[in-house]
Amino acid sequence: MYFSSRTDAGERLAASLQHYKGAHAVVYAVPRGGVPVGLAIARSLEVPFDIIPAGRIAHPHARHHAVGAVAATGEIVYNEKETKNLDTVWLRWAVLFAERDVLRKSRLLDGIHRHTSPAGKIAIVVSDGAATGLVMSAALRALRKAGPAKIIVAVPNASHDAMRMLSARADMVVTLDDTGSSYVPTISYYADTRRLSDRDVVHMVKKHDRAFYT
Repeated sequence: MYFSSRTDAGERLAASLQHYKGAHAVVYAVPRGGVPVGLAIARSLEVPFDIIPAGRIAHPHARHHAVGAVAATGEIVYNEKETKNLDTVWLRWAVLFAERDVLRKSRLLDGIHRHTSPAGKIAIVVSDGAATGLVMSAALRALRKAGPAKIIVAVPNASHDAMRMLSARADMVVTLDDTGSSYVPTISYYADTRRLSDRDVVHMVKKHDRAFYT
């Protein structure tokens, strides 16, 4: 399944989540690509929006392909079949770089956005896709520690491997397209392939908050 934009993907996903409209829930997006998807879902369900930062440890020869992922709270997950063949010194530096990037993302909305605790709530965790599932998996491990009542993963598309991984970590996984067992970069499913910047994220969240909180 292909989408014109991440907002289009979010609007289509929201149609599968309407039974959570107005519920005691929060939409958490994995930045940056998951933010417009999550904002569309939060608007449709009329629930608060927030981010759950996590980032990929990219393969040294394929920057869109994750061999691991880190969350802002320090959780690290690996695809051990791939990392065992990588240089250990390179991997240590790659982890440090990913941790620094995720820390920056975690501070992106400080002072301009009302953060929402997941404790006791339904956490709907959103990304723009799950090719390997590693980034989302790191985010879920971090989120689970905060005590949500339930975790639902919502992604426009996901591979077989990602579905298995995420189903083991979430209470429910909602996707519009199981893309099969072959690895395909998430961006391949979007007509709009523009990479989002931090400025884009801040602008979108500010615009959403003006509408949601007034």
